[in-house]
Amino acid sequence: MIKSFFYIFNNYYYDKNFLNLSTIIKPDVTDLKFIEPEKIYDKINEDSTQKNIAVELKDYKGIYGFFCTINKKIYIGSSENLVKRFKEHIKGKKSNIYLQNAINEYGLDNFYYIIFEFYNRNGKDIVMLSDIETKYISYIRPEYIYNFKFIATSMLGYKHNLEAKQKMVDRFKKYKHPMLGKYHTTEAKENIGLQNKGEGNPMYGKKHKDSSKKLISFALSKPVYMYKLINGNCLLYNIYPNSIEVAKLLNLHKSTIGKYIKKEKIIVWKFDKYLLKRVPII
Repeated sequence: MIKSFFYIFNNYYYDKNFLNLSTIIKPDVTDLKFIEPEKIYDKINEDSTQKNIAVELKDYKGIYGFFCTINKKIYIGSSENLVKRFKEHIKGKKSNIYLQNAINEYGLDNFYYIIFEFYNRNGKDIVMLSDIETKYISYIRPEYIYNFKFIATSMLGYKHNLEAKQKMVDRFKKYKHPMLGKYHTTEAKENIGLQNKGEGNPMYGKKHKDSSKKLISFALSKPVYMYKLINGNCLLYNIYPNSIEVAKLLNLHKSTIGKYIKKEKIIVWKFDKYLLKRVPII
């Protein structure tokens, strides 16, 4: 991606420094280049701006933010579909409650929609958006951020308060959850157990053949060599005992890891590029 020195707002040019985010950055952060946005949209309450967003970002995923010009607070998120996520936020669907309260209080016209980084959704590279999002969040002073989670896609360090728990109960009542206020009978529990352990299990009464066991063992123990790409060179980063361990590391499914090994696609993880191989590069 090429960073522009100017950003377009309704056919006018603005210096990139007109939106000064330095005041909300933690004091121990000295390198502010990371926070330079790729795109900034103002007047996001207007149909013309929303249409521009739908056209310009339709094929992109990335890291975005909603910045309030009144209290200087920001919400940072990541999405595989920047247009869809934008629409969800402005409609109050699957959105952050703190951000929604602020939009209701100050009005959508007092917010900027910021694109910090964007990538083609049909691109070959794997981009770990959650890691990049967490990185951005970590640089913002806590009093200036709407996010209530400081690690993307994780509830680490967060607990539902009593009000939130009551809202969950009310929601179950509203949609008449079939098990609300009910408990499984002993007989039902036994039936569920039988389905998991008995005839409902495809391997019930069966055993893997020795040949199958060997294939499973081989598949699980086949090592994966992870190479870091630096200036066109492949440098060995680590060796993992199997694709499952790599999948855990990258928060992907093991079958996805297998596809990227087979097709030799590049993985972008923690801002660096990596290549996965089944055999070492000589």
